[in-house]
Amino acid sequence: GALRMNAGSADDWIGSRVRSVTSLAPDGSLLKRMGSEVSWGYRATSFPVGEAILECELVLKEGDPFFIQGKMEGSLARRKKMQPLGQPSCGSVFRNPEGHSAAKLIDEAGLKGASVGGAQISTKHANFIVNTGKATAADVVALIELARERVERDHGIELTPEVKFLGF
Repeated sequence: GALRMNAGSADDWIGSRVRSVTSLAPDGSLLKRMGSEVSWGYRATSFPVGEAILECELVLKEGDPFFIQGKMEGSLARRKKMQPLGQPSCGSVFRNPEGHSAAKLIDEAGLKGASVGGAQISTKHANFIVNTGKATAADVVALIELARERVERDHGIELTPEVKFLGF
């Protein structure tokens, strides 16, 4: 998932570290690509649908362990402050539209805290849908659709999910 969606932060993403990727094509053949052969975009890559990523080789560089630890602790503290890490969720739900924050758009649409069944748009960060106890996948999908409809109605902006739907 991290490779297919080019996971990362505002400053860095996994695609910038990939030397090679081995995948399984739908016809059963193995494919090996160099990282430079893959198009890496914001929460997107050029891997074809239906191709399963099996392994990757990353290029890492040695760094000062104390600096790295400090950076990791700072990132975690920032996430704990801003994101609902104490509750189960599917992570960040929507890609940020160019020039906008998905969380801010959802909040401005009055949806922070909105719920369907056991799923709730987080009161801490509106781009997260949390499970308050007994959420179903259908509850989460209903909130995703509500957020998309309301943001498009109020702001004229179409939100694009960054989560992947299986079976919907």
